[in-house]
Amino acid sequence: MKMWIGILTLALLAPLTVGATSARIDISVTKKTVDRSTTGKQEIPRGSTQRTETEVVYTIGVKPRSSRVPGRVLVEWIVLGEAANGNIYTAAKGESAIETQLAKVTEVETDRISLVSRDYALRHSAGSVESKVYGYGVRILDAEDTVIAEKYSGSSAEKKIDWSSRVDKAPDNPGIPRGKKRPRR
Repeated sequence: MKMWIGILTLALLAPLTVGATSARIDISVTKKTVDRSTTGKQEIPRGSTQRTETEVVYTIGVKPRSSRVPGRVLVEWIVLGEAANGNIYTAAKGESAIETQLAKVTEVETDRISLVSRDYALRHSAGSVESKVYGYGVRILDAEDTVIAEKYSGSSAEKKIDWSSRVDKAPDNPGIPRGKKRPRR
């Protein structure tokens, strides 16, 4: 009988643990294009090419649904990019301390992320190579640096994100592969 009471007590207390805190915070993530520029067509041997650069930001909304959520929290984010050659890199990383209010959305915006694409048209073929956003991760931490909520764009992004790494700056040109120069004859 005592064992059943113990199991019942654990089952009732389980929703009060830290893992259940994430259910008391809604995290929304919205991607916005803030700038787009396209260069003029550039003639190359046997065709032409054109470069387009798109700058995007992510807006992260944090909405507590319980009074147990602390008022001051730290929002951390990592946005992963995928280069044209398939390499995954950290496109943006940051954090912001915010003051939250019950049932009100508080928003934070990431730094600008530059995505580059190059369209080409050759004699017998056409196509493009581009860098793109691979995924993102957002964590909410309390004053003791305990994760109280998190959100990922997918399981593949969750596996690739390393919260312990420190990246000061994303690569300048992460995705457009450079063609191999032909040896002179």
